[in-house]
Parts: sequence; structure tokens; C-alpha cells
Amino acid sequence: MNKPVVSAHFQSRKPSAVRLAQMKYEERKVKPEAVINVGIGNVSLPTNPAMQKRMFELASPESPFSKGVVRYSTTVGTEECRNAFKNILSCEGFDTSKLFVQVTDGGSSGMELLLVGVCGPAGSGEKPLMMIDPAYTNYISFGERIGRKTVSVTRHLGEDGKFNLPTMEEIEEAIKKGLYNKCWGG
Repeated sequence: MNKPVVSAHFQSRKPSAVRLAQMKYEERKVKPEAVINVGIGNVSLPTNPAMQKRMFELASPESPFSKGVVRYSTTVGTEECRNAFKNILSCEGFDTSKLFVQVTDGGSSGMELLLVGVCGPAGSGEKPLMMIDPAYTNYISFGERIGRKTVSVTRHLGEDGKFNLPTMEEIEEAIKKGLYNKCWGG
């Protein structure tokens, strides 16, 4: 029997800088109790009390998990889950009345879906994704992997310790540069 052949796409994939850092950390024989996290992916935060309550009540008769069977949900996620996300945004002051919520299995999947759905065709350089630096480095990697261009504009750390958003002129200049610059990745 022949071994399966992996596509050129899979063969060309490399771990992101964030993933490489996680892999190196996992190689350690002794891991410190406290770690300063400089990347995303290994941050442990307290679980929200409402989520804890739901987890502890998974076997209660009114729980959708009480019979030990989890129904397969639709691709967009359950209505209850989508409404929960809308509620969070609404509490932050955003109008969600015309918002479509797509639930994904993580931020990376969501970002790739956004790039494919919003940016121009793969390899064209059309409709690049604009990011404000410092940006999450995986977004650049996602764009490169699926052939979508990214353009970035830099924000600066002010004396007050807060990032200042770029001016409209800086954004417009980055857009112009992005339209004429054929290099990939920002």
C-alpha cells in the first residue's frame, strides 16, 4: 500500500512565530510556575462565573447536555450562541440589529474566513486587508498562506502609555501605497 501524498500546500506550511514559541516552551523539561506571556496562545485567565455555573450544571435536566448527546449545530453556530456574541457587542455600545454573526472554532479560523470573504482574489493584490500595527503577526501569515495581500499603518505609543490611532492622512497614504506596492505581507 502506498503512503498518502500530502499536497504542496500542506508541505509548504510552516508554524507561525507564536506557534514556534509554544513549541519551544513545550520542549522544556522544567517549566516555571509563572511565565510572562509575550504571545497569544498560552494565557490562562479566570473562567467567567456564569460560564462556571453552566459547566457545573451540564448534567441538570434542563441542560442540552443532560442525555450525553450533543446535537451537531449549523455551520453559523446556534442562535443562542450568536445572540450571546451580539449581546456582548451591544453591551459595548454597538448596534447589532443588522449584524450577521458567524461562529468559528477559533480566532484563526475566523480571520482566515474574513480574508477569503472580504479581500480580493488570491494572488491578485486587489482589496488588501489593512491592519494597524502592531498587529497580530499571524494575520500576515494567514494572508500570505492564502494569497491575500495585507497593508499596514503604524500607530505609536504616546507619552500617556496609550496607542494613538493613525491620522486619516496616514491611513489614506497606506492605502495608496498598498494599491501600488506589489510586495506581499504588509
